[in-house]
Amino acid sequence: MSQTVTVNEEFLRALSTGLHGLAQPLAIISGYLELSLDQQNGAPSRELTERLLQESQRATGIARFVSQLTRFQRPAPDVQDVLVSEVIEGVLADTRRLWEDAQIELLFRRPEHEQRVSISPVRLREVVFNILEAIRMVSAARDVVRLDVRPQDDRITLQIAPDQGTEPAAVTAPSTDSSHGTRALALAQAVVNNAGGTFSGSLEPLFIRAEFPVATGTTTFVSTSAQAVQPF
Repeated sequence: MSQTVTVNEEFLRALSTGLHGLAQPLAIISGYLELSLDQQNGAPSRELTERLLQESQRATGIARFVSQLTRFQRPAPDVQDVLVSEVIEGVLADTRRLWEDAQIELLFRRPEHEQRVSISPVRLREVVFNILEAIRMVSAARDVVRLDVRPQDDRITLQIAPDQGTEPAAVTAPSTDSSHGTRALALAQAVVNNAGGTFSGSLEPLFIRAEFPVATGTTTFVSTSAQAVQPF
């Protein structure tokens, strides 16, 4: 490992630790401000406290997010050859109740022939979860979202977008807070880039595309189209 890489990892580790430490006192300050609001009735002191509380909570969220992002910039110790579709199926199974409650339909089918990608399965699972959470934030009831894993000779493409065969029928308005979705996409981009892939995406309109290079030297293929996860 080169000296530059080592210094960079040490810097990211120190930055992550510092931000994590910063988030803790900010959370304590927010707690005291919330208690103070319970005892205040009149303006302008109440307005000032509310403003301080909002800024403290925002700073806490930013510190925690950047701390998490720096962790994704470091090489993962558990990198191995992974089937992207297996990770997606696991996250879908764990979050099935959430999609049922939100009345959002997810369509996913494992491809017949899929090569593995060299990546940390833990981080890939987390990034898929964050992307799906971002989708849930910007979707409305009766929306249909399709997840496609497209295998090619040298790469695996994961594409997430509204199903072209359906028209979104928004019964309840989606959340107007896009900060969660924006942060989820930033984490997704960090993981994909560190796996040597390319990432592009947007929330308005909803479209996510990530390309991973296949793991070299892997000859294992799967043919499991009969076990399709359709729909969630």
